[in-house]
Amino acid sequence: MAVGIDIRGGGHFEEVYGVLNDLKEHGLDAKTVFLESSDEVLVKRFKETRRKHPLVEGGRIVDGIIKEREMLEGLKERADYIMDTTNLLTRELKQALLDIVVEGKDL
Repeated sequence: MAVGIDIRGGGHFEEVYGVLNDLKEHGLDAKTVFLESSDEVLVKRFKETRRKHPLVEGGRIVDGIIKEREMLEGLKERADYIMDTTNLLTRELKQALLDIVVEGKDL
């Protein structure tokens, strides 16, 4: 099973730490994959989709990205895998995730 979360989870986002601890306490082999990208590429992606960053109202997208990085730092530190998606095509990201989750390969 795979579960995706991001900062838009609001108040529920903080619960992820407890859930990860519970999974380990119950002997489940849960792996955390943290996806990141460069600020420049993230700004470009937001502009291409014409979406506002969820942490910034009327401000600069990059300000939201910086705030989000700060909020996610603890989760990144706990991650089993950190994947930089800056230069990945969608199909390459899909294959890398399959390699980790299905094949059990290390990056």
